[in-house]
Amino acid sequence: MSDNRHLRDKLQKLASEASSIQDGWRRVGPDTDGGVLAVILTEIDETLLPRKISLRNERGAILRLEAGNRRLWRFISPAPEGLESFEALFDHPISDPSNTQTERLAALLKGFESGKGAVWLHAEPLADGAT
Repeated sequence: MSDNRHLRDKLQKLASEASSIQDGWRRVGPDTDGGVLAVILTEIDETLLPRKISLRNERGAILRLEAGNRRLWRFISPAPEGLESFEALFDHPISDPSNTQTERLAALLKGFESGKGAVWLHAEPLADGAT
């Protein structure tokens, strides 16, 4: 991504309308060519302090995860409806995933996608000692 495009994207995000927040949930996309997957990866990459992040797709399914220091730490159970086959990926630290685990993580995130519909995000600090 060029510096100009990166700056433009950041300014657009900072200038987003307050109407994009409903009941503590902030609309985060998908406004990019990469769709929901790009939105999720961007949110993780922009998370420096430890956070519990909940993502809700247009079907109402919620995917919960912990992230910090620009890294995905773990997914928090339960698995979203329809993605129960990925339950083994939940509640375990993701530190150095194998190729197989990386493929499963990517499949989970792609499975969470529901087309080009809206994705909503709610983030909160992790409780002390939760990591």
